[in-house]
Amino acid sequence: MTEASPDDLERWIASFRGPLVGLLASWGLDWRAAEEIAQDAFAEAWVGRARFTAEPGDLDAVGAWLRGIAFNLWRADQRQRDRRGAKPIDAPAAAQLAAPSSEPFDEHGEHRAVLVEAFADLSETFQTVLRMHYIEESSA
Repeated sequence: MTEASPDDLERWIASFRGPLVGLLASWGLDWRAAEEIAQDAFAEAWVGRARFTAEPGDLDAVGAWLRGIAFNLWRADQRQRDRRGAKPIDAPAAAQLAAPSSEPFDEHGEHRAVLVEAFADLSETFQTVLRMHYIEESSA
């Protein structure tokens, strides 16, 4: 078995950054918190790379390992919120899609209010998929 190299870490980040952020966001975190926990998952994976039992090039195994690390970090975050009495982050989907703007049109000439309203009418699953594809640029 080969220990992961810095090149492996770069490949992992390129392959799993978007999907991990999207997964964490689908569990109720805002995008900033999801990005932070995803970064922490990569850091934990790198620090604990000697414990990884599969080959670093086996992306299926790496993905499962990273999702497990991300899940454990997310649960730890939720426990901290519970201890502080804070409510889980639940930003409205429309606010995540488009920041407030004095302009009724976005940079592409689209009417912002129509897009925000249409997005809000979608199910949570479809909203997550669209965020992952268009904001995080995750592949299908």
